[in-house]
Amino acid sequence: MVAYMCNQFGLPKSYTNTMKFRAMVNIPLDALIVIPLSAMRDMSSLAFLSLLTVLALVYVAILLLCEWPFYS
Repeated sequence: MVAYMCNQFGLPKSYTNTMKFRAMVNIPLDALIVIPLSAMRDMSSLAFLSLLTVLALVYVAILLLCEWPFYS
């Protein structure tokens, strides 16, 4: 999604498809999101979030199935 947004703002696709660009995007996102979550001692607080995540995935799957026939 970040590559798509960067392409819309004028960065060439030849740059956003490189490993250098992916590293520049994914490493900071990993440091900001995944590492703090993995450092938690008590994971029971994420139980309700996992239910919300499953519901979001079901919603996206239904949306994809509804939109699929219109793509050519």
